[in-house]
Amino acid sequence: MSAEIKKRIAVGAGWMVFMRFGDRLIGLISMAVLARLLLPEDFGLVAYAILLLAILEIFAELGVENALIHDQAAPRESYDTAWTMNICKGLALSAFLLIAASPAAIFFDAPDAELVIYVLAALPVVRGLENIGTVDFRKDLAFHKDFVFNFATRLSGAAVTIVLAFVLRDHWALVIGMILRATLRVLLSYRMSDFRPRLTLSRFSTIFNFSKWIMLQNLLHGFNERLPALVIGRMTGTQALAFFNIGFEIANLASTELAAPIRRALFPGFAKMSQDRAQLADSFRWALAVIVLVGLPIPVGIAATADYIVPVLLGWNWLDTVPIIQVLCLQGAIVILGTNSHLVYLALGKPVITVWLSALRLAVLVPCCIYWVAVYGAVGAGLALVVSAVVTRFVDYAIVLPMLRIRIADFLAQIWRPVVGVAAMSMSVRLLHDWLEQSALQPYLLVKLAGCVILGAVIYLASILGLWIITGRRDGAESYILGLVRDFLTSRRMLPSRDGA
Repeated sequence: MSAEIKKRIAVGAGWMVFMRFGDRLIGLISMAVLARLLLPEDFGLVAYAILLLAILEIFAELGVENALIHDQAAPRESYDTAWTMNICKGLALSAFLLIAASPAAIFFDAPDAELVIYVLAALPVVRGLENIGTVDFRKDLAFHKDFVFNFATRLSGAAVTIVLAFVLRDHWALVIGMILRATLRVLLSYRMSDFRPRLTLSRFSTIFNFSKWIMLQNLLHGFNERLPALVIGRMTGTQALAFFNIGFEIANLASTELAAPIRRALFPGFAKMSQDRAQLADSFRWALAVIVLVGLPIPVGIAATADYIVPVLLGWNWLDTVPIIQVLCLQGAIVILGTNSHLVYLALGKPVITVWLSALRLAVLVPCCIYWVAVYGAVGAGLALVVSAVVTRFVDYAIVLPMLRIRIADFLAQIWRPVVGVAAMSMSVRLLHDWLEQSALQPYLLVKLAGCVILGAVIYLASILGLWIITGRRDGAESYILGLVRDFLTSRRMLPSRDGA
């Protein structure tokens, strides 16, 4: 049973990674187009409204989807109750946005943000109507359906927003695009799922008993995620907030576009293994090894080439994001090293541990963020995120490793080769970077970026494979990834099958 679940998790993780990288490709293309059609001030103005909505959502994150996934035998009434709770949440958020619009505009000293917030109040109502039946895509490990659902929504939403930007040429393109994208997602949810929810709260207590800890954890996590933007918006202004938001999105590509989709696939599988601690520990080590192997070079590579990426992708108006990206990439690398432990706590029915870890992170983040933003601006917020992530990660592993009976040596065995590989990659890319700055290719940014990316990929792959071979080609993330590549090439008839046929 566990082998079959692990295989389905692996396939699901592949679908989710494919989905998120496709989603990110669309997002990067959209960002590149919009950054040239709109000004940083347009993004900053909308960021105020999004920040306010995100802060309010912190208090209203119900975690009903995770409750349904955790309860493998959830009856129809639980789905209906979860859907009704989401509708109530959407209505409450909309009402609070309408009430808070004027005070928020005064707080941020951004009068133009008030009307934007009023219009954006429609967004949570639309989101609340989404068909709860789509949660079964993950619960049943039918991740190909989850891929189609999310990818189609992203593609259509990006297309609509770009068209609006060409027509309107101001921040309203972003606002209207967000609402239309949410509307398309709702329509598609009813098209792809046969489930038809009904209004009821009959199972409220059952769902709430599980989700209350998730709600508290999401509350703390939300504060951790939004506090830097809140402090920057209050202390530095619209433009700095736009730079930080864009920088955060680029720097955290690995955690948002690789680790997040894998987590999306892991939790349903971990929930099915919760009664077997040894199998859960094995799956935890396997997932950690794969995520670190594939994910760690991304933030390191972005940091090494940020001064090329920004002008190529966003244009010269966004150069102030370069130091922000470089600091946030360090935080992104730390996040990659501890990306799935909270799923273990959820699967074992101990979400309170995640709550305490989030509280610890917030306790470190608040004073660091306020002080360093005052001194260093948006870069200071990145430094605060790095320090809080380091402290939390140490405590996190001090809890999860003994809980799963994993020795420190076994843990380090999963990550040391990628760490050495990214160190070699980073040094080689920086050497090439310094040489290119003195060469005749100095004006050709795209050529320099491509050269750094190719060299970094070659050095990292060579380091990883060399170390893996030297250490005896043990079963692990490397053999798993190579197996996936071989299976892919075999399916395309680019390699002979394993049996020689």
